Amino acid sequence: MQYKLNLQGRQFFILITLHMIGSAVLVMPTVLTVAAKQDAWISAVMVVAAGLGLTWLVYKIYQRFPEQNLIEITQEVFGKRLGTAISFLFFTTYTFVITALVLRNMGDFVITVMLPDTPLGVVDLLFLFVVIMGVKLGLRTTAYAAEIFFPWVFLLFFVLCIGLLSEVKIDFILPIFDTGIKSIIQGALPQIGIPYMESIIFLMITSHIKQGEKVGKMWYMAVLASGLFLLTLTLLSTLVLGPAQTALSVFPTFELAKRIDSSRVEFFMTFIWFVTVFFRMILFFYITNVGLSLTLKWRDYKFFSYPLAMLVLVGSILFVPNRSFMSELISMWYNYAFLWGVCFPILLLVISMLRGKKQAS
Repeated sequence: MQYKLNLQGRQFFILITLHMIGSAVLVMPTVLTVAAKQDAWISAVMVVAAGLGLTWLVYKIYQRFPEQNLIEITQEVFGKRLGTAISFLFFTTYTFVITALVLRNMGDFVITVMLPDTPLGVVDLLFLFVVIMGVKLGLRTTAYAAEIFFPWVFLLFFVLCIGLLSEVKIDFILPIFDTGIKSIIQGALPQIGIPYMESIIFLMITSHIKQGEKVGKMWYMAVLASGLFLLTLTLLSTLVLGPAQTALSVFPTFELAKRIDSSRVEFFMTFIWFVTVFFRMILFFYITNVGLSLTLKWRDYKFFSYPLAMLVLVGSILFVPNRSFMSELISMWYNYAFLWGVCFPILLLVISMLRGKKQAS
């Protein structure tokens, strides 16, 4: 460990909660209702349950190596050379790709809803500039900023929910379980991949938590808080827009805000999304940056900020040729995320147990 950030337990909780809400706040209702239709809210419950299970799995790894980050754990379990190679693949083929996809998702939203005549590259570049500033200031400063924005996100969401109560139509979720368990599971899988299969990345920051005994409690609370947020959003989308319109909407939560006769409410939804996506983006960018610098044994992770940002910008344009491809990618992403988000932590835990690998007291 080259440095210690000394993050508070509550800061860890806030960062994870905002990260998990992130991109899902705009696309989750659509992804769930495409397959599960009026039973999308049941799929959302399954997503939260799976998120808790994946958190338990990764937390077990943390308990065996509380003072080590993901790279050090991987090298400890698989050996120095193989562990370094696996870590390099993890950061270049997983966290880097997700960083580029989050940036593209943000850019698509801005040019679709707010600035249709602005080139995508310009929007992405401006957002990346702010992200780089945050990374250079450090994760601890980012955590302090997250503490300021966090209560506003939930307060504005509460206002949105209250404003939509008069638009609710219970018939939209009836009959319950009509689509069948297979469709409900198919609806849940994409959202388990985004964001809950990403839990493994938090092992890059758990060793920086000052109150190590609070990590598990804060982690589970973050999954429940983000899960309740996304479950409520999915339920509202289905009850207000109906499953058919929700499934066809590119950004259903923004359509929800339009149902309230006030331009301020649309601003509330935009604010919530920008804040949560910013912290999701900055966490992924920071982890990829630090991960590559430690893997390549470079002392100052900030050295990679600008080159990595340019690669992320190029990747956000090249990886996703159009919005339709992005929608298809989101619905299938869990197939690839399963490799790093489920198989990888299972291997780490099982092999460490079989070989008796555990951080020395």
